[in-house]
Amino acid sequence: MNARSRGRSIVAFASTTLWATLLLLAVGCAHHEAPALLPSADSADSGIGPLPATFAGDLPCADCSGQRLTLTLRPGGLFLLRQTYVGVAAGKDEQVYELGRWVVSEGRTRLILQSGHEGPRQFAIKDAHRLSLLGIDGQEIRSQLNYDLTRSERVDPIDDTMPLR
Repeated sequence: MNARSRGRSIVAFASTTLWATLLLLAVGCAHHEAPALLPSADSADSGIGPLPATFAGDLPCADCSGQRLTLTLRPGGLFLLRQTYVGVAAGKDEQVYELGRWVVSEGRTRLILQSGHEGPRQFAIKDAHRLSLLGIDGQEIRSQLNYDLTRSERVDPIDDTMPLR
């Protein structure tokens, strides 16, 4: 092996070693979150029962008489949420819509809504018929007030005309 060939081998080895080291550093230093299951066609395994499904409930509201949440989960991980703020503007209700993706936590204890509008919204999966809204910190809200959504017998198509932001 002549000096030129040996030089190329050393450069190739150094280059490969550098890339392997950078790859290991990137993987090792990446921020790791609790893994989540992507929604699947077999939603019974997720703890939320068959899809599509609608969960609804009346929750407390700091700035209005109450808020009515209607959450429709579709197969494939799509959700549509309608929030109706009761009695906001001159006694009229105001509706806000959110469209996004949903996942279930690895332990099948949380439903996580991801829309990009705000941080992820989380619900505790109590059973296939009841979800409970969690606080922004992901913890259970300790209150005498209702924070539960219950499964509706019929799927709400949420076919309203809705403004998108």
